[in-house]
Formats: sequence, C-alpha cells, structure tokens
Amino acid sequence: MGLTAIPAIVLGHAARRQVRKTGQRGDGMALAGLTLGWIGLLTAIIAGLIIAASVSGHSPHPIFAHPIPGAPGGPLQGG
Repeated sequence: MGLTAIPAIVLGHAARRQVRKTGQRGDGMALAGLTLGWIGLLTAIIAGLIIAASVSGHSPHPIFAHPIPGAPGGPLQGG
C-alpha cells in the first residue's frame, strides 16, 4: 500500500508525459496507475495518523478518563 504508491505516482506521471509527447495509446492506463498511487499513499498516511492517535493514549472521550482518587465521585469517596 505505502511502498508501491510512490513508484506508481512517479511512473504514472512519466507515462502520461510520454503518451502526450509521442501520441501513443495508454493514457487511461497511466492515469489509472497514477490515481491508484495517490489513493494508496493517502490511505497509508491516514492509517498512520489513526494508529499514532490510538497509540498516544490520549482519549477525547470522557468515559475513558480515569477518576482522581479522593475527588468527588472518585473511588475513595467517603460515606
């Protein structure tokens, strides 16, 4: 996904340039490779960001917040 995306982008651009220059067929194939390369790269970046956010340990949801001992509603509340 991420390793093949960069060569797909580079070679897709090179192929489209060659098709325009020589008039050969294959522009659709070059465009498909270019598009799939960009999609793969963006997917790898988004997956990396999601993994980094989940590993960081910070949760924006209050359900996962740990109560402070001795605080109102905490585990050491007297009563």
